[in-house]
Amino acid sequence: MIVLVLSMLLPVANAACPDPTPMSELTASVDDSMLSFATLDEEGFIESSDTLLQGVPCLSEAIGAADAASIHRSLAMRAFWDGDDANATAYFRAARRLEPNHVLSNKIAPEGGPLATLYAGAERPAVRMSSMSAPAWTTVYVDGERASQRPQGVPALFQYEVGGEGIIWSGLVEGGVEPPSLDDARALRGGSPVPDSGAMTRTDPVETPDPDPVVTVAVPDGNGGTTRVEDIDASGAVANNSGSTRDRDERRSRDRGDSGGGSAKGPLIGATVATGVIAAGLFGVSAYSRSQFDSIPTESRYNLTNATFFGSVGAAAVTAGLLGATIAVK
Repeated sequence: MIVLVLSMLLPVANAACPDPTPMSELTASVDDSMLSFATLDEEGFIESSDTLLQGVPCLSEAIGAADAASIHRSLAMRAFWDGDDANATAYFRAARRLEPNHVLSNKIAPEGGPLATLYAGAERPAVRMSSMSAPAWTTVYVDGERASQRPQGVPALFQYEVGGEGIIWSGLVEGGVEPPSLDDARALRGGSPVPDSGAMTRTDPVETPDPDPVVTVAVPDGNGGTTRVEDIDASGAVANNSGSTRDRDERRSRDRGDSGGGSAKGPLIGATVATGVIAAGLFGVSAYSRSQFDSIPTESRYNLTNATFFGSVGAAAVTAGLLGATIAVK
């Protein structure tokens, strides 16, 4: 049974990761397993699915939701191959939670066949979520999305990312089983535990009526608290599979504050433009008044020309000062 396979392989793989595994290698294993399954290549299918199982704990990067869905589907097919329909259904449900509209190829699951029937029965589940908390500077990814909640009743792929260290642990966690603490995860990966690093804790489960809930993410401030909360639309991320990694990188960029500084310059830029327009307008009036004075010299035209000219010079000086201040502000 695939539960036994997972329980045997994951601790071994976690304890021996001589080389980090990029997601591209796991993608190749998934593709190989699909091809082997479709061509009834038993040896190739077993080898590629075993490689996938052993590679998950050694992942060197945070994956996307589409990646997680493909891993769940591959494990479901391994369970089906082993005659374990219960676990095949569980992993198909995990995959369909992320990609409800994915259709299996007829070469893999012919219409009316046992695998197609099993996949159709593993309909998109109504998600029951439970909240989690993580130590400061630790980001938890669940099925490719940064999360403060986890699904109940279906398997999920967890990843722990620690600031300055990157991904320190990845692993498949069965529905209803608690993920490891941060120290336990370090030990599984072969790293050194950090004193008082804390554990992943769970609060009371909460019902989520929407199958694709908006996940609330608390961003740690390093003092045991949070700096802000960011909402991530899980269904939006899944809809664009090719952009899942890009979306995650853009969210990280916003968390680091890369967009900061624009709000401080806004008022200065506005004032600079306004005084520049005033200076140009006064100079235009002065030039026109001077041309009128040259044709018919009068005292009023003389006074108007001088007043608007010196007014434009003053406004231009103010514009130059504001421009310098705008450039100086970071």
